[in-house]
Amino acid sequence: MTDVHDVAVFRYEARFGLPLSAGVTIYVAASDLIPEVNQEQGVMMAVLVFVGAACMFLLDRVFHVH
Repeated sequence: MTDVHDVAVFRYEARFGLPLSAGVTIYVAASDLIPEVNQEQGVMMAVLVFVGAACMFLLDRVFHVH
């Protein structure tokens, strides 16, 4: 039988692990959909993809209507 303490520890770890794995999945999907990210040398193109995603997130937060 699962101990209550074990479930609490798992919830604490999942709080950080799930967003991290989601971010990695989104980056891999975006880099496959935008082939230029893999062709460019350095990290500048990856940073630009991240900045674009962050801008979309912020625009959604600012202009989101319930």
